[in-house]
Amino acid sequence: MLSFPELINVIIAVSVLLLESIARVIAHLVRFLVPEALTKSVLKLVSSYFPFKDGHKQDPVLDMDCARLIRYRGYPVELHTVETSDGFFITLFRIPNGRASIDRLPDQKTLSNKHPVFFMHGFLQSSEAWVLRDSKGCLPFILADEGYDVWLGNVRGNRYGYKHRYFSPRSRQFWNFGMDEMARIDLPIQLEYARKVSGASKITYIGFSQGTAIAFAAFSVLPDLASKISLFVALAPSTRVHGLKNPIIESLVACDPNIVYLIFGRRRLLSIALFWRRILPPDMFSHVIDISTRLLFGWKSENLSTKEKPRLYAHLYSYGSVKTMVHWFQVIVNSRFQMYDDQDAVTKKKYPGHLPPLYPVNQIGCPVALFFGGSDPLPDTEWLLHEINEPVYVHCQEEYEHLDFQWAASAPKLVYPKIVELVHVHGNKETS
Repeated sequence: MLSFPELINVIIAVSVLLLESIARVIAHLVRFLVPEALTKSVLKLVSSYFPFKDGHKQDPVLDMDCARLIRYRGYPVELHTVETSDGFFITLFRIPNGRASIDRLPDQKTLSNKHPVFFMHGFLQSSEAWVLRDSKGCLPFILADEGYDVWLGNVRGNRYGYKHRYFSPRSRQFWNFGMDEMARIDLPIQLEYARKVSGASKITYIGFSQGTAIAFAAFSVLPDLASKISLFVALAPSTRVHGLKNPIIESLVACDPNIVYLIFGRRRLLSIALFWRRILPPDMFSHVIDISTRLLFGWKSENLSTKEKPRLYAHLYSYGSVKTMVHWFQVIVNSRFQMYDDQDAVTKKKYPGHLPPLYPVNQIGCPVALFFGGSDPLPDTEWLLHEINEPVYVHCQEEYEHLDFQWAASAPKLVYPKIVELVHVHGNKETS
């Protein structure tokens, strides 16, 4: 049972969600009944009272999909679709080589046999998150220019995994998945597909946040898959995680999952973010995201460029399942990097004799490099460092928060060269 303060916090959270729903209905009616020109004028007037100005209206990157983002920067792109064993169709994006030879430096390194490098995004993201800057600011572009065969993966449920052979996204069956399915089904089929198309015996894996979690999970229980990984680079590595900063959200985390499902449903999670992304001007939406992440996680986002934030945040969210969020809640409450608990309640409160299986990260057999932030309160990095079996490289960027490893303005200088060197060392071992 929840304590009285926790119950009050849950009531507040539900009230906020109801108010947001009412605001969404009003916004829908306004868009339907009020001329678009008048709506834009009102939003412009409101924006003028905030400490920012909307200067990104003509930014073409705001509404581009992943393929267009890659082409926009002058890189070739291929689209590949795989079907999972349980019927999801997931699109991968391949950058088979760098920009035109006239843009390359004469002394630039190349590999005689292209080694594949696979990227996986974080929670509620898509592959777009990796390719929002120019060739000097995006790690996939940097590695493509270095001669690598770059692949950008996705997971079921996001905009590039939004089709199923049998189920519609409107159905509950479509959304009945979490990290276990991503780790055991989505990730292996994509890695194996990319490796075979590249013609390589091994592949480098670079993950961010949840993209590291599903890799830690997969490589710990699928040794055959781990044996084909030349290097696993974990950015903001997430296995066990600490609680959230907001006490209201913390109370939701501690709830019986049935209550969470009652509040959020059993289908898509946070489609509200995509709605407000369409409604609000880019700079206003950026300001809302800054406020939200500060309330939820305590992030200051000071290492992200203020000028770039509207572009970055425009591609921050994609679809995901409520079940995935519930899985993370179980990890937080039980302080265990575990598989999803199929019981109806948080195990330690109603089923003290039942424990779902752990993902044994200490049994991972491939080389692992860890990059974590000293100012990131979310992952339990101390536990991971104690548990993981001799990582080949550990780097702490003291001033970095969670998103900084993807988007900090300083990442191309402070972090990416270290990653490129690691990929060179382990990739050359595989191709030599």
